[in-house]
Amino acid sequence: MKTTLYLILFFAISYQLHAQNYVLSGFVRDASTGETLPGVNVYFPTTRSGTVTDLNGYYSIELDRGEYIIVFSFIGYQREEHKISMNQDKRLNVSLRNDGIRLGEVTVEAERARQNVERAEMGTVSLDIETIRTLPAFLGEVDVL
Repeated sequence: MKTTLYLILFFAISYQLHAQNYVLSGFVRDASTGETLPGVNVYFPTTRSGTVTDLNGYYSIELDRGEYIIVFSFIGYQREEHKISMNQDKRLNVSLRNDGIRLGEVTVEAERARQNVERAEMGTVSLDIETIRTLPAFLGEVDVL
């Protein structure tokens, strides 16, 4: 009975020492406004893995023990890199700076389109006299309508 208990305890401890997975999590915010940023790429180039922040700007990823470089990138913001050492669960909150480009005044110009209509004659059809004479007669007269 004791031997079985010792074996179970031994395997539980060795599993904990071997597994050593830790969680890295945090929020990504705009540096100027403090608003959370959804959809930010959180990438680890050495492992070629990563995640994306949720609608609240929160990310969470499980990593093995070791040293990592973590890259935060988002369109319109400056890319940010951090070096971290994973030996316990960690929280890393990041503030990204806006990388917006200000444009000068934009003026849109065009020429007015020329109209092709010279006179308003909607539904007019021209018929020569020979065509009118070939039309069938109704009650003794040729009717073009």
